[in-house]
Amino acid sequence: MPETLTPEQEVRMEAEVYPLERAAFQHRQNGEKEQDIALQREALARKEAIVGPVNESLADGLISLAVDLRDEEQYEEAEALFLRVLSIYDARQEPNCLEVASILFDFGCLYDNWERWEMSLPIYQRALAIEETLCGKYSPEAAATCTWLGDAHVELRQYAKAEPYFRRAAEIHQARQTWQGRYILARTQERLAGVLFRLKRYADALAAYEDVLALNDDKFRWKLSRRRFNLCRVRGTSGTK
Repeated sequence: MPETLTPEQEVRMEAEVYPLERAAFQHRQNGEKEQDIALQREALARKEAIVGPVNESLADGLISLAVDLRDEEQYEEAEALFLRVLSIYDARQEPNCLEVASILFDFGCLYDNWERWEMSLPIYQRALAIEETLCGKYSPEAAATCTWLGDAHVELRQYAKAEPYFRRAAEIHQARQTWQGRYILARTQERLAGVLFRLKRYADALAAYEDVLALNDDKFRWKLSRRRFNLCRVRGTSGTK
């Protein structure tokens, strides 16, 4: 699929598509989502008429609209757009690039927002497989996907399956020395401690909550974590179930 527009296509894009995209952006800036989305739809229809149905620029526009529709809880239309974008990358014979991993991540978020976590799991797993192949098992890209995989398993009450994903994400964030990495690590450790608590592995949960405590300057920011920390301290030493 050619990425460069012909002179004729460029002229038509400038006349028919770009003004609509600029107008949509202005409505977005003003918080006028309905007008923004309507203009995005019109711009995409005109763009497809110019560049065809299998084009990277068209795919980018479809992703943007899909994310906006997801955020507006228009899940069925957003789902169809995500599937269409993935079909474009399949047609380009690029099903395993980082752009696809990013699209899959956003697609998985759609199913999470829709509370269809059993459908988000294979989406995240495919994204993670791409990230592991191209960036490494302990890459920053893999950390975010591991966290969301863990969260989906938690929503399905599959706590034992969530644990290894949270552990790997925590290990990745531990290796990053930025303030933001430290904050994200604390939140990831809290997730890990939560699944250990639900699995009634109180001694392990206590150790995880102690890590959260240390990362937050000896003071918990979240009441639930503080309460569970105290419960683990009692149950972990007394053997209470």
